[in-house]
Amino acid sequence: MKRNKSFIIRVWLFFKKYFTFLLNRALESLINIFRVKKFEQEKWDGPLVSVIIPCYNYGRYITNAVTSVLNQTFQNFELIVIDDGSTDPATKETLINLKPLIERKGKLIFKENEGVSKTRNYGISLSRGKYICCLDADDTLRKNYLKDTLSVLEKDPGIGLAYSYAKFFGDKHSIWITIDLNVKTIAKSNHIPYCAVFPKKVWEEVGGFNENMKDVWEDWDFFMAIAKKGYRGRVIPKILFNYRVHSNSLWRNISSECKKKLYKQIQQNHPELFDKTKINDIIKKQKFYKTLNWKINLE
Repeated sequence: MKRNKSFIIRVWLFFKKYFTFLLNRALESLINIFRVKKFEQEKWDGPLVSVIIPCYNYGRYITNAVTSVLNQTFQNFELIVIDDGSTDPATKETLINLKPLIERKGKLIFKENEGVSKTRNYGISLSRGKYICCLDADDTLRKNYLKDTLSVLEKDPGIGLAYSYAKFFGDKHSIWITIDLNVKTIAKSNHIPYCAVFPKKVWEEVGGFNENMKDVWEDWDFFMAIAKKGYRGRVIPKILFNYRVHSNSLWRNISSECKKKLYKQIQQNHPELFDKTKINDIIKKQKFYKTLNWKINLE
């Protein structure tokens, strides 16, 4: 009986959150109907998106991550896998074995250990894509992830982040039903999966991932920098990303004291997002576009 009641509550919460999402999306469209500008996409020469996968001692997972990218329904992508100074011989051996597969779509790079922020920035600096997707070596994308996120971004250049719901697996099994980027609450908690796809020009505009965020929350810090510029974030209400939860996850091994220090650093990095007056100014900067030829780079 208790199980049935718990299941009913979970289902109710899911539908409540989903219908709230639909209502908010409809209200946004109504409120901003007079702010929408027409836009025309240009034909992109080269891979439309570059997928960057840093890897540090995750040889036991990297094959699944790489395979999930290679199996995407959208195939005009570039794949850059970077070994960030792995000390595990098995990881290096696995990567070498994967090299022919990776090089069908991009490149495999070995370098000294510098951490995830520097490694992502390095990979992005070498990329040729109009858009960027960062994927950790222990996670996977579902087959329509690139297709659906790129459709969102190509339709509206005012959107700087496109992402989906996430499925937790491994030590935890649940679904992360997240929301569109909310400038008013992004400073309180991160509601955007780290693998959100973004335009490379936006990465350049905000100065890339903050390399001072060395332990965790480099993605949250990056998303806040994007929000400050007036870009919007859009969630696709589908599960298109699989997030592995395990004992080796860096987040699970960070002390509460360290988290407090990192949060103070985020406050120092983005004071505007802790000021209600400035948040309203940021919302006024947001732009909305309707792209008539949005499929030009997706066909």
